[in-house]
Amino acid sequence: MNHHPMEDDRPWYRQFWPWFIISIPATAVVASMFLIKTAVQTADGLVSDDYYKEGLAINQDLSKARFAQAMQLKAQLFLDQDTRELRAKLSGKLKDLPNQLRLQLIHPTIKGRDQDMNLLGIGDGTYTGRLPELDLASWRLSLAPENAEWKLSGRTRFPQSSRATLEP
Repeated sequence: MNHHPMEDDRPWYRQFWPWFIISIPATAVVASMFLIKTAVQTADGLVSDDYYKEGLAINQDLSKARFAQAMQLKAQLFLDQDTRELRAKLSGKLKDLPNQLRLQLIHPTIKGRDQDMNLLGIGDGTYTGRLPELDLASWRLSLAPENAEWKLSGRTRFPQSSRATLEP
């Protein structure tokens, strides 16, 4: 009997390489099942339920920004990292400064993490409020008075950054 020293007499299912090759697509199947389960159980919150109505509201937002631009409005936000106190300094040509401002902190991807807060006027165009706990993200900011006559917007990386500028 002629027996080569490199030949292996074991059946295929007892060898390493067939199982290694089979494991590659098997791993892909298991990973895709996990991703499908995660996608079904987790809501993404990116798509608005009433996108048509929101599309029509863009024109109203533009008129608020135009009014703010005509009044040369601008706001500087300052965050005290230790106390989480947020100060807003409003400047521009408004005749009457509002008593209170509404600041919206809009998360870039998850609607459920959006935050609304009121900033109370303490005089001389300065407003103050306490910033809630936030995830580190690139937050979109929107500042408007109670009557929503004008609107300023901007972006910041609260709580990492301690300053932001809001403009029309």
